[in-house]
Amino acid sequence: MKQFLIVLILLISTSVQAQFRNHFVIMDSRNGLKSDYVYSVSEGLQHNIWIATNNGMTRFNGSTFKNFSIENGLNSNDIMYSRIDSKNRIWVCDYYYGLNYIKGHQVYYIKAARKIPGLFFCFEKKGSIYFSSVTNGECYVLTPGNSFIPYKPKKKDIEIHKYDKKTDTYYGYDRFFKRHFVIESGNKFRLEPFYKVNANNIDLRRFGLFTQSAKVDSSSQKQLYNFYYNKMDYLIDNLKQIAPFYTAKDTLKQHSAAGAIQNKSGSGFTNVGNLIHLNGKEFKSVFIDSGKNFWLIDDKNRLYFVKYSGLEIMNKVNYSLFGSNDIFIKKSRLEDNKLYFIANSNLFGVMDITNYEVKIIRKFEEKLFNLFSSGDKICLISDKGKYFYDTSGDHFSFVKIHAKLNLEQTFVDDDSNLFAIKENFIESEHNDKITFDFTDIRFKHFCLNHNLAVVGNEEMVASYNFSTKAKNKNTSIKQASFIRKTKEGVIVSTGNRMVYFLDNNLKVKQKISLKDNCYFIKYKDDKVYLATYNDITVYKLQNNKWHFFNKINFDEGVLRGRILDIVFLKYKFIVITDNGISVIKNSYLDKNASGQVQIVDFFVGEKSIMNTKEKMIKQGKSGNVMIRTSFRTFDNKDCFELFYRLVKNENYDKTSWNLLQNRNVLFNDLSHGDYIFEVCARNLRDPNQKTFEKVSFKVEPYFWETNSFFIAVIAMYLTMVFYFLRYFKRKINQRNKLKLELITLELKSLKNQMKPHFLFNALNNLQGILFTKGVEEANLFLSKFSQLLRSTLEVTRDKITSLDEEIKYIKTYLDFEQLRSNNELFVTYKIEETLDLERIEIPVMVVQTIIENAIMHGLHASKNRKELLIEIYRQDSSLKIIIEDNGVGRSKSASDHEHHHKPLASLIIQERFRILSKLRKKSHTLEIIDLEKDGVPCGTRVVITVPLYYFEFNASE
Repeated sequence: MKQFLIVLILLISTSVQAQFRNHFVIMDSRNGLKSDYVYSVSEGLQHNIWIATNNGMTRFNGSTFKNFSIENGLNSNDIMYSRIDSKNRIWVCDYYYGLNYIKGHQVYYIKAARKIPGLFFCFEKKGSIYFSSVTNGECYVLTPGNSFIPYKPKKKDIEIHKYDKKTDTYYGYDRFFKRHFVIESGNKFRLEPFYKVNANNIDLRRFGLFTQSAKVDSSSQKQLYNFYYNKMDYLIDNLKQIAPFYTAKDTLKQHSAAGAIQNKSGSGFTNVGNLIHLNGKEFKSVFIDSGKNFWLIDDKNRLYFVKYSGLEIMNKVNYSLFGSNDIFIKKSRLEDNKLYFIANSNLFGVMDITNYEVKIIRKFEEKLFNLFSSGDKICLISDKGKYFYDTSGDHFSFVKIHAKLNLEQTFVDDDSNLFAIKENFIESEHNDKITFDFTDIRFKHFCLNHNLAVVGNEEMVASYNFSTKAKNKNTSIKQASFIRKTKEGVIVSTGNRMVYFLDNNLKVKQKISLKDNCYFIKYKDDKVYLATYNDITVYKLQNNKWHFFNKINFDEGVLRGRILDIVFLKYKFIVITDNGISVIKNSYLDKNASGQVQIVDFFVGEKSIMNTKEKMIKQGKSGNVMIRTSFRTFDNKDCFELFYRLVKNENYDKTSWNLLQNRNVLFNDLSHGDYIFEVCARNLRDPNQKTFEKVSFKVEPYFWETNSFFIAVIAMYLTMVFYFLRYFKRKINQRNKLKLELITLELKSLKNQMKPHFLFNALNNLQGILFTKGVEEANLFLSKFSQLLRSTLEVTRDKITSLDEEIKYIKTYLDFEQLRSNNELFVTYKIEETLDLERIEIPVMVVQTIIENAIMHGLHASKNRKELLIEIYRQDSSLKIIIEDNGVGRSKSASDHEHHHKPLASLIIQERFRILSKLRKKSHTLEIIDLEKDGVPCGTRVVITVPLYYFEFNASE
């Protein structure tokens, strides 16, 4: 008993005031900064943070660092200061000659400043930028055309806003540095242009005003201050206004607008370092960015970063609550401003949530399992029974539990009846048993609220209604790990990172996928808190649908540990873990995170081409394409989803967005084309809030994929086809010519043979004429015969002859035939007079051969008058030659010859015409028509159609 009293006294006396545990980070080479020595911090128009160090200028966007140094084009790596103009150009100040500025991803150099050392950005006015040299004290203006002009500071560049007679202090504004200043003096003095006064000399260089004649009247340098004010500098806690002062000790001060915080001297300022657990630190400067995050540089030029959100989280570890890290709150219930709890060491106590003081009510010998609210009493469940604590009377009553229950999983109904789950059924303290005959697997979790008990196991979620005795089940939800019953329905988390929202009949209304398994759920009003081991995701009910609201990331200052409960107050809520408690203001959740997705680098192989205007990539020669992305935010990155897509040849409709898992995106073996790489950041809380960034590049095709190569191949192919066709055409023509020559030679041979019976008949005719008609007629016959032989020899020398020569040859031949037939052959000529007989060319011995066939096979056997018609005329672009006889016809002639012999000459002519048609690409035809009268053959007509060709004669010819 004495030991119990001692422990009780110690626990009651342990009371520690609540402190803010603001999560601060030392920015140095260990976490990405290229230097441990920092001079200044500034913020760009795109809200990137620019850090001036002794190893270059570094841009920080909340996620990644980008360093600019001599390698990128700076004059020096020792950067003292930086300022940003209206065009988001970051002007870099060092003690070296020349001037640099950074824009985008590239460093630029002002050539006009190459002979001026230590240029310092002062202010911007009407497109011109004013500079001062920290080395020679001269002032310059940089015109929009990037030329430097010496500048004499004017009185209007310095403004005196106020003079306080009581403290003899001047308050002013310096346009050169766009900041306020305070000058204290024991005597009045007049400020002339650029602080030139007749008094003791005090150099103002250390206060940012540079001139060789910079002097001011003052008795003590300690009374001179540089004053900085920013209307955006607020702390969340009671909206305490920040006004950083640079005093002799260079200590950062915080002013309380309400005057609640006062130091001993009554000045109304306190050290901000006390608020962020940096006690004893003296800071040279402080910078508060647009997101109200703190950037502090101490006397050793180390940079500290404090997130604005960290000021809204207060932590109390177990040691400050209980005097031991081994004791933690196990179960809790909130009643008014009192948080009643049981601890793992079987302590029952209460915490005052106004000052977070802990009071131990009782130490139990037996084990405590749970506690519930029961009217105005607190019900404690132990292995002996139920204890009821009267909060108004501060006394206990006890009720024994007769049934043997599984006290690890217990709940009470509205009448304080105790229930527990055991294996696959529910039992009460009155030995009532509720069984579920549709499962054999043990229940893992049990929740009872508003007369509805919900249980879950590996294969289903089931429910039992104590009022209606109805049982339901949902077998689609498996591996249930936590169940939270609400008035409107049921929330179930599973082992596969899913959270289901069900109605009271266990029908799924909505499901959500998380990054990690949810092991604890808390519901309050229209928000549900889903806890994992890395964060707490908050969803809000809007229009009967749960939407992402915010996420509490443990890296922002919340105590890590297994969450045992979440307690809600009016303006804040308490997260109870096995390591202590974290008090979080509601304003932390209400803040909507903002950020901007960025493309920070573009690599082809190992070479960066981010700064090139036209990003041209040679396919297959430069390696893979890697694009580095980043997300600029100082808020919780988990409140955003990042996506990317690679659009080829502006084909947006067929290109889908992909979830960006890593900040580096790698593309292998891209085919040639024009590409646009886009990244998008979507705010999970407001899906319509999106930011985009894109970069365009072109992958050049292989030579064999270019249009030039394609045209060259087509041209080469067509040339080859042309030459092949020409070659084969030439070969075919040569073959046809040879064949034509062969046929012509055959015809000539046929003609030169002068058939023996023809010669025999001619000689017999000569002999008969000699005996019957005398020598003169015989000589005439012999003359005609010799003329025919000579004409035949001359004609057969050529392949082509003129129409005039062919007609002469025909007449010679017919004259001879008339002489042989005793003038019984009657020939009629019909030749178009407009024909130029001497210029028109026709194949040799074609007409004569047909005439010879007509005489031999048609007219010779005829007993009638033997008539022969030869008609020649032009039809369009062709020459028509008609040979018509009134002989016996082809059928009679064929019957008179054995084997129906076809005239060989006609077959040779047809073959010649076929070859000539191919060679000349024009039709050569031979048509034979049998003439009949009353069904009786009465002759033959042969129609020869050849193209109309003309001989070309030279003038000399």
